[in-house]
Parts: sequence; structure tokens; C-alpha cells
Amino acid sequence: MTCLAAFVTGSPLDVAAADETPVASSLALFDIRTGQWHLREGNLSASFYFGEPGDVPLMGDWDCDGEDTPAMFRPSNGFVYLTNRNAQSVAVNEFFYGMAGDIPLAGDWDGDGCDTFAIYRPTEGRVYLRNALGLGTADHSFYFGDPGDRPFAGDFDGDGFSTVGLYRDLTGFTYLRNTNDQGVAHLSFFYGDPADRIVAGDWNGDGSESVGIFRPSEARFYLSDYNRQGIADRQIGFGDGSWLPVAGTFHLEGPPTVDPGTASPWSDPATWPEGRVPGPGDVVTIPDGDVVLLDASPAALGGLNINGALIFDARPVTLRADWVMVRGALQIGTETAPHDAPATIVLTGDEGQDVMGMGTRVLGVLGSGTLDVHGAERSSWTHLASNASIGATSITLDDTVDWQPGERIVISSTDFDWEQAEERTLTSVSGNVVSFSEPLEHPHWGELQYFDGRILDERAEVALLDRSIQIRGEGPGIEAGFGGHTMFMPGSTVRIEHSEFTSMGQAGLLARYPLHWHHAGDVTGSYVRGASIHDNFNRCVTIHETDNLVIENSLGYNTRGHCFFLEDGSERGNELDGNLGLSTRRPDESNQLLPSDDEPATFWITNPDNVLRNNVAAGSEGTGIWYALPEHPLIENGAPSHLPIRFLPLGEFTNNTAHSNYRGIFVDNGPEPDGTTDSTNYRPRSIPTDEDSDPVIAHFDGVIAYKNRDRGIWTRGDHHLVTNAVLADNGVGASFASSETGIDGGLIVGESANLGNPHSWEETGPGGRSLPAPWDPAETIRGYDFYDGPIFAHNLHFAGFESRSQRAAGALSVLNFTDFTLDFRNEARGLSFSEDTNRVFLESRPLPTDSEDGEDGYRSAVFQDADGTTTGVSGAGVVVDNPILIDNECSFREAWGAWVCERDYQRLALSDRTSGGIGRVTITRDDGAQHTLLGSPAAGTRFHSSVLVGRSYTLSADIGWSGHMQFRTHDNPAPLYLVIDGWTTAPNLYRDWWIDERNRLESVGSVAEVLAGDGSRYYLEGTRLHLLLVPQENRDYAAIEVCSVQGCY
Repeated sequence: MTCLAAFVTGSPLDVAAADETPVASSLALFDIRTGQWHLREGNLSASFYFGEPGDVPLMGDWDCDGEDTPAMFRPSNGFVYLTNRNAQSVAVNEFFYGMAGDIPLAGDWDGDGCDTFAIYRPTEGRVYLRNALGLGTADHSFYFGDPGDRPFAGDFDGDGFSTVGLYRDLTGFTYLRNTNDQGVAHLSFFYGDPADRIVAGDWNGDGSESVGIFRPSEARFYLSDYNRQGIADRQIGFGDGSWLPVAGTFHLEGPPTVDPGTASPWSDPATWPEGRVPGPGDVVTIPDGDVVLLDASPAALGGLNINGALIFDARPVTLRADWVMVRGALQIGTETAPHDAPATIVLTGDEGQDVMGMGTRVLGVLGSGTLDVHGAERSSWTHLASNASIGATSITLDDTVDWQPGERIVISSTDFDWEQAEERTLTSVSGNVVSFSEPLEHPHWGELQYFDGRILDERAEVALLDRSIQIRGEGPGIEAGFGGHTMFMPGSTVRIEHSEFTSMGQAGLLARYPLHWHHAGDVTGSYVRGASIHDNFNRCVTIHETDNLVIENSLGYNTRGHCFFLEDGSERGNELDGNLGLSTRRPDESNQLLPSDDEPATFWITNPDNVLRNNVAAGSEGTGIWYALPEHPLIENGAPSHLPIRFLPLGEFTNNTAHSNYRGIFVDNGPEPDGTTDSTNYRPRSIPTDEDSDPVIAHFDGVIAYKNRDRGIWTRGDHHLVTNAVLADNGVGASFASSETGIDGGLIVGESANLGNPHSWEETGPGGRSLPAPWDPAETIRGYDFYDGPIFAHNLHFAGFESRSQRAAGALSVLNFTDFTLDFRNEARGLSFSEDTNRVFLESRPLPTDSEDGEDGYRSAVFQDADGTTTGVSGAGVVVDNPILIDNECSFREAWGAWVCERDYQRLALSDRTSGGIGRVTITRDDGAQHTLLGSPAAGTRFHSSVLVGRSYTLSADIGWSGHMQFRTHDNPAPLYLVIDGWTTAPNLYRDWWIDERNRLESVGSVAEVLAGDGSRYYLEGTRLHLLLVPQENRDYAAIEVCSVQGCY
């Protein structure tokens, strides 16, 4: 039977972690932005267009054949449009029913096995049923519920008759009746969350229908087998949260199988209606139902429509065409019988052509079309087994390969310079040794290194470029980047194995990519395995509004712009496993589709709910792996949908590597609607639509990052956990602009035995070592930068951080001279260090003279050695060289540039609430120690510093205090006595952000009275204002507003 997808709210649903098992009723979603349907039955899926954006979707058995199909209710005109196919089609019936504001329902009201319509009129709380399809009056009506209730329909008792259920917003109750007449509900119960959408279906095949919900924040169905409050029996992730859910009984067919034995030879004139073999420039159509065997290379075609099936014969064949459109099946081998012979598709159309809105030089797969391209299985890529030196003409691989003389390979860079990747043509292959005639121009590292029993693997990747099946672009404009491209549309099935895509993509053009799933929806069953995608002009693989695609063991090499590219943030459930990307280049400015293409990522991930496993980003002008999370998915016109991407849990991140990039792994700077990027906080939550719900750990396991000029890994947000990390030879190993975040377990190496191969003009380190920043050879190398917080570094081994005359080094440090707040609770625990490693380095430099340079965070930095494995003193603080942070109980470690103090700290912060500017602020401790605050950010309106607990401080402002200041303490907020020097007006003081006369502080006549109080008093002594900040009960902060006027405004 059927149900309407209604927007409902309700009380929280307790959801069990259930299996994604097939259900008797199947699920559908309608994209109200595009008019596209997405159907799912078990592991099968289909997508097609029916209706218009803004229509209300329903499903029903309109022709009594046992199969539910779509209908659309159009609120703009009150019409209903029906189809009897689960495919793109025109309406077979349309009629007017109801009036503006009515809510349509579908069901079998009279038990005859056919579905018809009803409407629920919210203003009356009344249902109008009709037992025939077409224009007419209702056969029956009745009152049920209250005005404003939300209706849905189903056969709730299994008697063959559909009845009406209601959801009531005010109470959170669902009400069900088993007869279509006026009366009280036969059953009622709580169900769902406020933003959920309710559906009904026969989920367990018992003949009766029960409720389920679609949770937009997760794009997930929670289905219960019984109509009752309780735990969901199963859950199914599917689609996009902005789509409307529907359920029905329908059956999807898998991709058609093609029998080569029924095929007619292309070369036989009798195959063709005209009685001749197609000639040069012909536009050829293979009709639906026809099967043609491509048994010879045809003339260059003007175009090819495959409505039936085209099968490549098992002999060398080349198909040349301006474009190819597949609505039926194009088959080059099968999964069980790969194609062994050479096969080529060459796309040749001229610029200016536009075929079905897809441009030209296009291989398009439309509707229910199927593309099967299965080359013979090849060894896609491996690693070196030993170092390869400059001048070498052979290399030893980690695996025995099936590569052949005459085939081309690429060897990745193992230095900072990604352009040290080298292509060679093989002259001989013997087991795991391959040879070539052109000597190597750069060394490539190929040995494992060991530190404290842990492995550092910086071995070069070596990949095969050639495949026996090739799809490429060709023709005028190819030198300027006008190649071929593919578009795989909704409803299509695409299966690609061990094939080559080259001279593909069209520079500077949207939607013109080598491999491109375009608004394809759920493509479960589609995949790319073992492909070589190289020397292309516009990305590698683009996944756009597409879910559940598998990209596996494939190569993306030498492209422009982001390579493996998830486009707008709606993409979920996609699996990228074992892929290698390298030489990801910056497009010319005129060809950059996004501003971020100026710093291209080999893996550009816009939704965390995807799987990244065993991938390698081996050289980019920008970033290796970039989680660039928009606030919401960005649809084509730039308008966001509602899915809260930055709060979604992480799908999977396991054993991914980034090397030879500027940045290694980067979780920050998500795209805005205009395409620019800005700082992004990734904060996964158990209920993504509720940012105050319980946090969920984003687990980045097996992070490997080396030879990245800037950092190995950087994340921004909270509750990120990095485990089993190996970070080496980076400018900085790891930094987290985060809280409740850190690394637990791993190895961080400053400089390994891999010296690299610097350019002749570069400054170098000892032994000719390449430097991460040769333009600044004195730049400190650092293993772990403390920043923001609280963050942690646990159970790590550090090696190779040796300070030299050229530059300093430190295993632990602080983000250099940041002006932003650093949490003094940041923690190191369970660390070990090699003998040559300088455990800590905190650089000192003179106070900047430029008013735009703020350094308050760095200049008050403290982090904790929780167990003494760093300092030898359990619980000690490691403190930057700042007199206000130390006393005579602290000891200075000269090599570290830092102090070790067994002292407690708290946070002092002050803000100019007028934003007018107060100049620099000087803090003077009770013993005369001073520290100057510059302001953060550089506008100088906010100031902060760590301070020692139990001391008092006097504050003065260069320009003078504004008419509204706030002084506060937090993070271990013990009582804090402050003297505000230079206050020149009668003060009005209020406590803890509540500016109200009932919360005004009391004026007293002495310092002693202030110190004896509970923080509710102040004393003005001339121009010296005495305050005591004391946290109130159940608060972890204390704040006082000081204003020159009553009420502060």
C-alpha cells in the first residue's frame, strides 16, 4: 500500500542500531528542488524525473497491477498527475481534486486492490475520500482529529483497507483509526522528533503497515515493525535531508544483461535499416531492443545514440564519435569476463556543439542506461622496495607486477617538491624489477625507517598509466584543454574496471570532467576500480549530488584543479578506497571553477559522511586531503539546502597518506555560497540539527603525512581524535585549532634519513637536505603545536628534532606568535623522545611595533606535562618566557626557551565592549612583573592572558578605558583580585553579563571590604578601581561589566 510523505513533529524516538535489511515496502524520496525521484529497493536503486519542483509526492497502485508508481499533487493549481511507470515519463492521467491548502493522501479506501485519492482539509479536520481516479466529488467524508493535525495513510491492521492516521504537533501523539469514519482513535502513541517526517509501510512483510520516520538531519529512515512507541527495528541511510520521503510497494530491475549471441555485427550492412554500414559523419542510432556487436572499427561518426545495446567484440576496435549517448547498454567486457583486447573510444566533437545540454565530446549515460567497461585486471600501483638514485635506469618494486615493456609508469616525488614525480616508458620487466632507458632526474626514497620499534614509510608510489581500454578526447583545442568528458545521469548504472581516461575534461567549463556523476542520486552498484585517470584538463572524478558510489584502487594523475572531487556537500555514503592521486596542478586563473582551485586538493571532501580508506595524496600544488565542509549543501545556483554538514558524524577515515604537498590533511576552510572559503568548525553531533546534543568523536585513524611544507595535519572544530599517526619531515607535524581534540598514539619525526633533492637555488640543511621553507631557512621545525584547546598529545614518540645553528627544532611547541587564546590546560602525556630530540622549543622575539600584529596567545602560552614524561616533573606547566607567568619556583630550560613551573594558572580576559579601541594594555603583577597585551584580533578590542593563581594584578590602558569594559576569568577560575588603573568616571558595575539594577555591584570604602566579599563589591580609590572576580555557584567563570553610564548603554 501507500502513504503520503507528511512533515511531522513528535517526541524523541529511541532508535536502535539496526541492520539495513530489505523491507516489504520500499522507499522513495522526491527532490522538491529539481523534480527528481529516487527509489530504493534493497540494494537496487533508480532515479528519474517526474513532476515539477514544489510538487507534493505520493505513490499508489493506480492501475491495479500490484506495483506502486508516482503521483504529484500540484498545490499551485490543485491538479493531480499520475504515471504507471517508475521511470521518467509523462502523466497518463491528470485531474483536479481538492482545493488550496488541502493535503493529499493515497490509499485503497474500499479494499478493491486499487489506490485512489483523498484529501485532508486542515481547516476543518475533515477527510474527503474518493474511490475512483478522476474529477468528481468525494464518495465519503468524515471528521477525524483537530484542525492543524498532519495526516498520513496506511493499512494499519492488515485488513486490505487503507485508513487515515494523524500526527498532532501540540501533543506529539500519533493517532490511528482502522475504519474511515468519525470516532476516537483506535491507537495512539508518541513517535518521532520535531523535525522528522512520517511515512507508513509494511516494513516486515506481515501484511499490515506501521509507521516510520525520515530524519532530515541524518538523511536516514527509522522504521518500526509495529505501531507503538519504542525502538526502531531497522534504519536505512538514503538520499538527502531536503528530499521528501514516500513509501510504496514496487520492484526495481537490476541493470539489463546483454546476450552477445543475439548481437548483429556492426560491419554487416543487413544490421542497418538503410542497408549500409554507417559512414563518416553519420549520426547513428541503435534502436531499443537491438543488440549490435562492434566487430570492426567504424568510420568516424557524427554521434551515436545507443538505445539498445552495443557490445565491443573481443578484438582490437576503436570507436570514434563526436559524442555517445547511452540510454540502453554499452558493454566492453563484463565483471566476470573482462575484455582482453585493446579497445578505444575517441570523443571528437568540435567546440560549440551542444548535445542535450551536455556540450560535446561527451560520453553520456542517461536514464536507465548502463555502461560496462571491464579491462583485464592489472596491478594499478605499488611502492618502491629500495631507494632509486639519480641516474638510475631500473627500480625495484615492492610487488611483482604484470606490467609490460612499452607501457608507461609514473614514480611519485618523495620530497617537498611534487614536481619531482617522473614518467618513464618500460623497456623490460623481470618480476619486481622494471627498467627504462631514460635515467631518473631525482632520487626517490624506497626504504622503511624504524624509530623506537615504529615504522616510517616514505617509499615512493609507482603507478601504471596504460590500460588496454582507453577513453580519450581528441581534436582541435586539445592543446588548450578542450578534451572529452563523461556525464552519468540519474538512473544510470556505471561499472568501470582497469580502464584508462586521458585527454579528458574541458578546462574552465563546469560539468565537463573526465568521470562525472551528475545529480545521479543513489548509485548503489556503480563503481570505478583500477582505473588510470591521467593527463586531463579539469579534475579527475566528480561526484555531484550522488550517493553510495565506490572508487577503488584507481589513479588520478596530472590534472588541473581538485582531483577526486565531491562537489556540493550533499554527497554521502561514497567510498574512496586505495586510490592514488599525484601531480594535482593549479589551473590557469581563467580556468579556475572555484577560488579554491588556486590551491587544489587531490581529495576534496565536502561532506564528512563518506568513507576514505587507504588512499594516498602524493603531490599537489595545494593540499593533499581537504575536508572543505560548507555549512549546508550548495545547490547549483549557490543557495544552500538545510543539511547541517558541519555537525554530521565522520563516516570513516582510515589509513590515508598525504605527502609532497603544501598542506597534508586539512579539515578547515569550507566553501561559502559564493565559492570562496572561510574558517570552518567541524563539530560532529549525535543529533546534527541540534548543536547542543552530545558530541560524536570524529576518528581519524592511521594518518600518515610527510614532506608537506606547511603541516602534516590541521583540523578546526571539536572532538577530533587522531590515532596511529605517523608524521615526518613536515614544516609542522600537527596543529589543532580545536577543543577536546588531539593525537593518541603514533610517531612524529622532525627530520628522517630521506634528505630529498632540493633545487640548486634553494637554501639547504646539513648534507644537502631540502627544507620545508627554503625561502626562510631559519624557520623552526616543530612536531606538535599546541593551539586553542583544550587539546592533547598522548602516547607519542618523537625523533629527529635537533636544533642547529641554521634553525631551531622542538618536538612540542605552540602555534607561532598567534594572537588567539591558548588554553593552559592543553596537555602532554605518555610521551617518549629520541636522544637527539629537543623536547620543547618556544621562540622569543621582541614585542612587535606594528599595531596590527597581535601575539597575546603565544606570549602567554602554558601547557601541562600531565605525567612528567616531557619535563621530568609530573603535573608541571611548560611556560613561554614571560615574567608575569613565572616566579622563583620555576626553572628555565635554555635549549627549550621555556620555563618549567609547578604552578596553577587561570585565564584573565578583558574586552572593550564599545569597540572603540583602548590601545595596548599593561598587566603589572603585585611583585612588579609586567606584561603588555596587544589585543586580539589586531583591532585591539579583546585582550587575554594566562596568569598565576593567587596573585593580584593591576591593569592600565595606553589610550584609556572605554565607557564599557568587561573583565573576566575562566578556565580554572579561582578568585582574582584586579586593580583597574586610570578609571576616570563614576562606575556602574554589573556581574556575569546580567546588566540590570538588581545585579549592580555595591560600592564600598576600602580594599579590605572588597577582598572580604563574594565578588559583589567594588572600591573606587581616586582613579583606581578595585575588583574581586569570584565565580558564582555552578559557574565556571566570573565577569564584571564596568560602565560609565547606568545600564551601560
